[in-house]
Amino acid sequence: MTSEVHIFSNSIEVASDIVQSLIGEHLNIKEAMAKAQFPHDFVKLEVCLDKIKESNQLKNHFAANIADSIQNLKVAVVKAEASLIIDDIQGMRKNYAIVQQENGTLVGEYIKRTNNHQDLVSNLKNLNNMIRFASNLRLGDHQKRVVAEARDCIKKQTLEHMRTIFERGYK
Repeated sequence: MTSEVHIFSNSIEVASDIVQSLIGEHLNIKEAMAKAQFPHDFVKLEVCLDKIKESNQLKNHFAANIADSIQNLKVAVVKAEASLIIDDIQGMRKNYAIVQQENGTLVGEYIKRTNNHQDLVSNLKNLNNMIRFASNLRLGDHQKRVVAEARDCIKKQTLEHMRTIFERGYK
């Protein structure tokens, strides 16, 4: 026997709590499928997914900049030490000034990388919450399948399919 329940809410979080409490616990239903439309929450999801993509791209950029700074630092240290050995004090000072400058650049890149990583972690937490809410709109195998499909999208970096999973349950 198939029954339909319509829940009207502007929040996916509230709707998922209602499904889990009313249908799952109170009515003791083990399997339930859902179709959902939460335009405001889906806009937040799109923004979150865009930020995750951007953070992943920036991560590679920062890694390359840090690698360049480290290489420049090594060269400058070797040149400064060579200048010291041959008693070229002027060359040594010049190269140690470059070392100091590169060290500042390296610290700056590291701070940018750290801030980017914190933003990425925050956005991944938000995405995880959205996945949890979307899966809690369903019960049983449907709930597990939403989580599995969402994780698969993240692994394959096909994040554009995430909205479909949230609305219909799975691809």
